Amino acid sequence: MSSIFAWNMRGFNMPRKQKAVKQWVRAAKPSIGCLLETKVKVGNFQKLFDLTFPGWGYLHNYSHHGLGRIWVRWSDEVEVCHVFTSAQMITAWVKYKSSGFLRMDIKDGCSVRFWTDIWHPLGRLIEITGEVGTQNLGIARESKICEVLRDGVCGGFEAVVINTLEM
Repeated sequence: MSSIFAWNMRGFNMPRKQKAVKQWVRAAKPSIGCLLETKVKVGNFQKLFDLTFPGWGYLHNYSHHGLGRIWVRWSDEVEVCHVFTSAQMITAWVKYKSSGFLRMDIKDGCSVRFWTDIWHPLGRLIEITGEVGTQNLGIARESKICEVLRDGVCGGFEAVVINTLEM
């Protein structure tokens, strides 16, 4: 069974909190999750991460906040493609490996609007993310898919999404 968690740690420097999280992760077996307000200095991150989440992948926002307010971590059940990071958020595409690929034929994308056309199985992306999605990703509301994706890479982002959308 797949599960997702978000946990406001209010500091993750205390060994008792680290032990509690490690025990909970072993018992709950979540696929992906987020620790918020960790207050862990960048120099201590790798050690604490490796002790608490051995073998997991991760993203953090140390490049935007000295105390790494956000840690996103995932097990090998999911693939994560980083899109955007700031002091307040981390945005990523997440795909459960067991769900396979969903193919969406959008040709060259020059006639399909990224935000407002129905090319994604969930519908119009603007209705899913709201206007804040255009701001967070830096993709103009009127952009077409061919303007966002260049050579299979999401322009300016680390996401790889050509003619298929991984879910």
